[in-house]
Amino acid sequence: MLSTLKICRTWSAIPPGNRHYRLAQVSRLPGPHLFGYLWWFLANHLQRWWDEKVSGLKFDLLYSPGINTLDADAISIHVIFNEFYQRVRPRLVRNRNLTNVHRQLYYNLICLLEKLITASETRSQRSLRILPPAC
Repeated sequence: MLSTLKICRTWSAIPPGNRHYRLAQVSRLPGPHLFGYLWWFLANHLQRWWDEKVSGLKFDLLYSPGINTLDADAISIHVIFNEFYQRVRPRLVRNRNLTNVHRQLYYNLICLLEKLITASETRSQRSLRILPPAC
């Protein structure tokens, strides 16, 4: 359980045998949500690449609380965007304004990522599990 693990916020490698989890904060990009999300998605990947290749950190599990990375071992999902988008799409199409066009682009991106991430059940010889949301 995560409650028994220690949070590691340092850049140094964790000694073998110690149980830690690492919370990495990625800076936020100001502006429209779509651009901020794309930046965050890329920066999240680059941060983990840096942690592994440069800092020497090795992780047993990559957990993602949503569609935030292409290579998560476990994902919890609070909304299925494809179903959500199908429900709100008529309102977005009917009221064509810049905000709704932005929302359509964002929802299309999330739906595409959702399909990519959930299409295959294997990632690097491991099984991808979709976890129910924590209540």
